[in-house]
Amino acid sequence: MDFLNEMQQKGLKTNAITYTILISAFCNANNIDKAMALFDEMLKTGCSPDAIVYYCLISSLSQAGRVDDASSVASMMKKVGFDRKNRLEKAYEMLKDLEEAGVKPDSVTYNTLISYFSETGDFRTAHTLMRRMVKEGLVPTVVTYGTLIHAYCLVGNLDEAMKFFTDMSSASRLYNEWEE
Repeated sequence: MDFLNEMQQKGLKTNAITYTILISAFCNANNIDKAMALFDEMLKTGCSPDAIVYYCLISSLSQAGRVDDASSVASMMKKVGFDRKNRLEKAYEMLKDLEEAGVKPDSVTYNTLISYFSETGDFRTAHTLMRRMVKEGLVPTVVTYGTLIHAYCLVGNLDEAMKFFTDMSSASRLYNEWEE
């Protein structure tokens, strides 16, 4: 929080990307209360949370046993239009916003998005993002594959999970199969 205050004192404006990075960091550090305080501040300043913010908060709150809070954030997410039909557009919009802000999406950005869409069962969008990741010259990592394998296992699609496990070392063959 001191970081935000310092930024504002120097005349720098906070934006959705700043909040997203900080909220994600606090969630990863298991400091959910600070993440939620930043989320509230983000909403008050008029910045729109993206899928990453919602995913981080819902995931962290759920892991901390704060199911009611996680449900509340999920309901808020639905209210603002994060439904299946426009998820891919939202992901591309977020990537475009990052690029316009001078931030080139890296494998961590793509892995976060792929994780979000995989864990919500939207495998088509996850696959599309993975193809875009490769097209941008980034190599899928063990984290990328592990995310997809884990999500497929969670929904009981062990054949698809095994396909990713087997093909981890042969990404070019995997992408050719997706395009057929």
